[in-house]
Amino acid sequence: MAAGHMLLPLMVTMLISGTFNTLLMKFMVMQKVPAGPGMEAVGFEYPYFQSLLMMMGEFLCLIVYALTQSEKACSNPAPKHIFAAACLLDWTATTLVNMAYVVIAASVIQMTRGAIVIFTCAFSVLFLGRRQYKYHLAGVLLVFIGITLVSLSSLMNPTAESSSSDTQGFSRQLMGIALCIGAQVFQASMLVYEEKIMGKYDTHPLQVVGLEGAFGIVFGLILLALLNATGVEDTS
Repeated sequence: MAAGHMLLPLMVTMLISGTFNTLLMKFMVMQKVPAGPGMEAVGFEYPYFQSLLMMMGEFLCLIVYALTQSEKACSNPAPKHIFAAACLLDWTATTLVNMAYVVIAASVIQMTRGAIVIFTCAFSVLFLGRRQYKYHLAGVLLVFIGITLVSLSSLMNPTAESSSSDTQGFSRQLMGIALCIGAQVFQASMLVYEEKIMGKYDTHPLQVVGLEGAFGIVFGLILLALLNATGVEDTS
């Protein structure tokens, strides 16, 4: 019963923090500052580095878990390596959304990310054997209609941040929407994978997020080293 009372405050907290996260991410990529004295101002377009920052945040959950866990051992602990796959899915999804922030408005991103409902519904049926009732499908249909309308509105009325060329502006908007929707495929895959893990093993949610963050930091440092060496993303 106590858990039920906590559900609403947690949902409100997630809604508020998620909104501020979207606004701050967009604000970040809007900044243009010179990289050094006398240098031309450039935008903050570092999607991979931003993903690494998120993984560092997730890793903090592992510290909280370690400080709050009881001495009682889990009856069926999950192997640590299985969280690496979820981490890679999360990394990919986050990076694609970070790329979308550069080319489309934050409001479009936030609404387009609703596509996760569609993909999660489909993957739950395919991989978890979940049954979707008519009201579930009706909700998914409404989400699909909403995303379609938002996407069409964005394509027909490009924002000021788009190129002055109509063709380039349309292409940038289309690319941003495609990146955002594509990210939801990986995000939905991660959610279904995590549900499978937590249904099979005795695993605390903080441990799941924390271990994904730990793997993400390792992957991120290796990836950023390669990207800096090849000049794809120079964070030096």
